[in-house]
Amino acid sequence: MNKIITVIAFVLLVFALIWGVMQLNEGKKKAATIGKQETTILDLETSLEKERSSKELAIQRTEELTEANVQLEGEKNKLGKQISRLEKEISDLKLRINTQRKTIEGIRIDMQARETKIADLQGQIASLDRAKKGDLAKIKDLEDQQAAVAAEMDNLRATSYQTLSEKDALVNDLMDKQEEEELYRNNLDIIEKTMVNFQQVALRKDKREKPIKRLRKNNWDYTTVELSLYHDVQELLVGQEFELTVIDSDTGQPVALRESNPEFPDSENNAKSMRFTFDKNPITLEHSNMQEKTSDNYQLQLTYVKNDRKLPMKFGVLPIIANGRVVVGR
Repeated sequence: MNKIITVIAFVLLVFALIWGVMQLNEGKKKAATIGKQETTILDLETSLEKERSSKELAIQRTEELTEANVQLEGEKNKLGKQISRLEKEISDLKLRINTQRKTIEGIRIDMQARETKIADLQGQIASLDRAKKGDLAKIKDLEDQQAAVAAEMDNLRATSYQTLSEKDALVNDLMDKQEEEELYRNNLDIIEKTMVNFQQVALRKDKREKPIKRLRKNNWDYTTVELSLYHDVQELLVGQEFELTVIDSDTGQPVALRESNPEFPDSENNAKSMRFTFDKNPITLEHSNMQEKTSDNYQLQLTYVKNDRKLPMKFGVLPIIANGRVVVGR
């Protein structure tokens, strides 16, 4: 009997051990499953965070482009009004030149008539005999007429010279206006149709250090930019002046080259942008400013410079820091 009890107890013990091992394995499997689930959740959270950040950047980029386009539309309206004004001035000048041309033609006809009159008077004088008293009075009258006609001729010549001078001035003015109108039209063509490719942008504390990934206190002093400009008529860009500016998007103010000093606004250190004359691609520029950057958002803005006017380029805006994070050079 004791043997049977011992066997039964042994069998129960074995079953208990087997059940315990099974429970242990099941626990390990659950722990592994939970670990995988936690990893999956973490991956999903990371993916969602990246997607959220990407959407935020896309929204911000859209807002910045919208703002740039609003500014561009304002410039386009100004240029459009300027072109309309020039077109009217050109039309008026052409009308005045045509009037002067008609005036000159009328003077020429009058002068020809007077030349014919003088020739006729000279013929009459030549046919008279100065030895005869009767002819002397007639000769005197004819000579007086001839002098009067000659005086009229002198007046017509003077008027002709003045009119020609005025006409030349109007023609020169017309050429200047037409050149100015063409200039403005080319401006519209350049600012609207030039593609800007920012192929490399890096933000660093020191020139020899790696680019930063997040803006922290005093960790951004240098900005290096490599960009290219493309236009359907590429030679239209050659010799043109452009400016690249680092803009504090939160304040709308440019970040000065080196340190800004309000007491010396015209000093070289207080320059607000990097100006260059386009020759060929690519263009490499370097911006340095050792002052602390206290805002969370910054962007690059390219403008076209003509006759000391700065015209924002349609495709010339690039966010570089958004919500404290660097969004270029990735």
